Amino acid sequence: MARLSCCLLLWLWAPMVLAQTFEFAPPPTVEDAATPAAMRDLAVRLLPVYQDPDIQRYLATLSMLQLVAGNDQAAADTRQSLQQRRRHIDAGHDPGTGRRVDLYASARSIAVREQRPYADALAQAFRDTAAALSDQQAYQFGVSLRASAAPLRDPVQRAFEHARSQRNSLTQAEALELIRAYLAYEAQRSFTVHVAPLIAEDDAKRYRVDAALTIPVGGKRTLQAYLLRPRDAGAERRVATLLEFTVGPGAIEAARASAAHGYAGLMVTARDSAVSTAGKSLRPMPFQTEDDDARAVMRWVARQTWSDGRVGITGSGYGAVSAWMTARKPPPQLAAIAISDPMVPGVNFPMEGRVMNSSALRWLSDFARGGPDPAADTAWAAVDRAWFRSGKPYTALERQARVDSAAWRTWLTHPSFDRYWQNRLPTARQFAQLAVPVLNISGYYADAGIGAGWLFEQHRRQRPQAEHRWLIGPYTDAAQPEPVLRGLAIDAAALIDTRELRLQWFDHVLGKAPLPTMLRDAVNVQLAGANQWRHANSVDALSSSRMRLHLVPPEPGRERGALRGAAPAVERSHEQRIALADRRDAPLPPPPALLTRQIDAASALVYVSDPLAQPTDVAGRIAGMLDFTINRMDVDLSLALYELSASGDYLLINDPYEWRASYAADPRHRRLLQAGVRQQLPFRSEALSVRRIAVGSRLVLVVGVIRRADRPTNYGSARDVKEVAASDMRSPMKIRWYSSSYVDLPLIR
Repeated sequence: MARLSCCLLLWLWAPMVLAQTFEFAPPPTVEDAATPAAMRDLAVRLLPVYQDPDIQRYLATLSMLQLVAGNDQAAADTRQSLQQRRRHIDAGHDPGTGRRVDLYASARSIAVREQRPYADALAQAFRDTAAALSDQQAYQFGVSLRASAAPLRDPVQRAFEHARSQRNSLTQAEALELIRAYLAYEAQRSFTVHVAPLIAEDDAKRYRVDAALTIPVGGKRTLQAYLLRPRDAGAERRVATLLEFTVGPGAIEAARASAAHGYAGLMVTARDSAVSTAGKSLRPMPFQTEDDDARAVMRWVARQTWSDGRVGITGSGYGAVSAWMTARKPPPQLAAIAISDPMVPGVNFPMEGRVMNSSALRWLSDFARGGPDPAADTAWAAVDRAWFRSGKPYTALERQARVDSAAWRTWLTHPSFDRYWQNRLPTARQFAQLAVPVLNISGYYADAGIGAGWLFEQHRRQRPQAEHRWLIGPYTDAAQPEPVLRGLAIDAAALIDTRELRLQWFDHVLGKAPLPTMLRDAVNVQLAGANQWRHANSVDALSSSRMRLHLVPPEPGRERGALRGAAPAVERSHEQRIALADRRDAPLPPPPALLTRQIDAASALVYVSDPLAQPTDVAGRIAGMLDFTINRMDVDLSLALYELSASGDYLLINDPYEWRASYAADPRHRRLLQAGVRQQLPFRSEALSVRRIAVGSRLVLVVGVIRRADRPTNYGSARDVKEVAASDMRSPMKIRWYSSSYVDLPLIR
């Protein structure tokens, strides 16, 4: 009976402990001088009452409490006990988290026990840890230690604000989570200050490093390069090479990752990148010699004693240009291509949908300088606004920026996808002959994402048996996942290490490793909102049906139209007026938030559907037809699709798609609209839209005329858009939209 009573008491006591609240008066900010003492006091009060039936989780959390409480030796002993129970896997956290806590605890213990400065103690602890790691483990460990501590600050500050909102109190669960978050932030801050030389020291033990290599590419020209290869690579063990061209020196992380996987990682600075910009004259003329330079570098690689003669080209953005220019006439050394968010000349750069993007002029400046200069953001925004307010033709933008760029002027003279752009990419025959395996990774919210889809479809259309795999998810440029992207929490399933995935794919095509299951089919998409991945043999195969929604103009007195499954029995229309010649403002909107309470509908019409009765999976390219009458001969349009939740939040499914109406039918030839005549304009977005729309949500379509300071203004003239000034077309653009317009959404049934 006594034993039963004891058990009942323990059973009743456990929830009481879990429900216990702790007084905690948080300092104003995480950086406040009082924060360490406040956190230490909280940890000391938690230690006597903390319990957990899961022994591994108990030891992991106990060690964190001991560290924050300042009992460093006890924390090190606890971490050793934990390591004996499992091998570097922290319950509820990724392996890197456990290893980082082990390192931090060990360093703190050494510092106290041996009375040494923390930096010296960390160096010893790091060397002891790194000695037991494989090259791949050491690389991943180094990446985690070099990561910025800034994202780890927000959870701590949020917990402080929450405690204040709860009258300076926290539940035990909340207090423990704060301890974990605070320790992660403090440890990471200490690592980022000290680990760079330690990682370089470890690299020198594992790899041979040529940090200032010069590679001849013909005549007297050489390219600067950085080479990192396994120390045992040589005549006895030859290795394949992963090559990447970069804008400016210093991008060595990819080389380190390649070497960790047993490859030679070769980073080459692109020709004319990082040259002087004295006098504001921009020398670079990109997209001219990248393929010649790549072939010369590959021939050089093949002659090295450590090389097995095979080269895989990798890179993102501009770094992907050399791969596809080289693919026109692939050399024998080219064994594989793996790229992310490729810049495809004439397709998604320097324009999208045939609409120029003023950021391309800045990119030329950054290219010449050797990389972007964030401090120049304000200056370039001022250039865009000043040009817009001037009302001058788009050709005046270069003078407004006070730069001299032959490349920019050349690009402006080729608004269509003509021979100038076609000659920089493989022809249909060259795509058909390209037998090299390809991996393409991109993001729904990436500036260069459209280029990935174009390359994939061209290659598969001309060579149906091509081993070309495309992975796309809710990512921005470089296709690296972020847990929170522009205000939107990303599905856990999307948070994969895309760089590691790329290397695993190289291990498959260049070695004997299995194909990563994430790449099981030709098209692999993350179905956002469903926390799932979907796989298909083609983009069209992703969807099994289409939902047609008609764009019904707003009723008199209302601002918003409707998305309806059928056109109204009595046709309706709505006239829109856009004062393109009015330059008093200078709209320069930032990238739209992915989750917001209101949307920008300037120069646009908004159409809203009824609430959805069931979950609806959208996957593919949006297409449709716009039925309208316009008083001009051309117009630049944008289209954005949102999910409007029952709670009133707008979620942007993908960045707005922009296109010039006169090129909608054929990007190679401009076909003007008929002013004053009712006409139909079929369109098909080049971007993928992939998302599960929740029950009760509405679809919101925003169709607008582009009027922004970082784009040319298409006044609707028959003349070349870049040559027209505001004074040439003073009257407003008038568009009458008809209810027979529609949009087709690709659905997964």
